[in-house]
Amino acid sequence: MEYRQGGGGCAWVGLIAAAFGLILATAPLTHTWMASIICSVLGCIFAVVGIILAFGHSAITIDRRNDQVLDAMYLGMIPIRRRYYDFSIFRAVTISVRVIQGSDELVLYEVTLIGRDEAISIKAESWSDYAQARIEAEKIARFLEVSIEDHTRTEIESTPFEELNLLLTERVSANGQCGTL
Repeated sequence: MEYRQGGGGCAWVGLIAAAFGLILATAPLTHTWMASIICSVLGCIFAVVGIILAFGHSAITIDRRNDQVLDAMYLGMIPIRRRYYDFSIFRAVTISVRVIQGSDELVLYEVTLIGRDEAISIKAESWSDYAQARIEAEKIARFLEVSIEDHTRTEIESTPFEELNLLLTERVSANGQCGTL
């Protein structure tokens, strides 16, 4: 099971920034050496940032065969950072809400793997649809054999691993309420 972030529209912006930076770094704009040095330095900065935007991405891979979670960052096909975590260090999968303010308000539901040590948390993915986030959180929780904590409401709702394979009607009758999905 793998979740990737990066690429897409951001990659196109990165390619444009890299091209602009390379042109700025190599084109002699003036005859003064100080202006040429400044243009070259700024062009190199634009090119490096553009290349990172264009080719950088991250991936979370949940490997059932080795009982490990790989949290990695790549620049193209080259791994920049790799961290391996055993399944045993995770205690839950959480769903939380993040609201992005702008001209329009964007609501994202983030699915995160939470370790027994609170310092370890790995964001798997974000969705704009709660139902999709819940489905993916349940897939990950079943894979890791951990519970789900839903932080999208005022009270944290927890669904133990043992209940994840039950049908919704069985969950409601077991809990006596309709709040836990």
